Amino acid sequence: MFSKTAFLILISVATAGCSQAHDTHPELGDSPLADADYQNRLLVMCVDNDAGILGGAMYGQQYFAVAEDWPGHLERDTILVLLHDTLVTSWMPFRGVDGRMEVRQRAERNDVANLRERTNCKPGNRGIHLIGKDTGLKKSWPAPVTNQELFAFIDAMPMRQQEMRRAQD
Repeated sequence: MFSKTAFLILISVATAGCSQAHDTHPELGDSPLADADYQNRLLVMCVDNDAGILGGAMYGQQYFAVAEDWPGHLERDTILVLLHDTLVTSWMPFRGVDGRMEVRQRAERNDVANLRERTNCKPGNRGIHLIGKDTGLKKSWPAPVTNQELFAFIDAMPMRQQEMRRAQD
């Protein structure tokens, strides 16, 4: 499990590199979320470009909440997505070859319009939105959501119920 300090360092280092790539490459290659449909749930945080690296204090709280339980998000196939006005940054938990929890971070400009349409998040609006594996908007929150509340909501969804039954077999 990552500590808040380690996660903050990860975000700072990753975002610094992405800022450089964002400034020098108008199109950042393949979309990090292109394969997410029907495979992952997206927890999308809509923030203003002016909100800084962590999207402002309120959204920093959401990062830290997610970081406290990456294994729970991995189990539920959740990708954390930060939607700025012109850039999408995503964090995807996965198990490394040695079995340790790791997080893959990527930035993309091509996903902005797609995610804005899915979440109805217009520039200047803020909020946290859950997009299901079926690509539909499942729920929106005006402020950070706890892992406990988020996991309870996801675990009650029919597709997740099927996943849990399959995992027991």
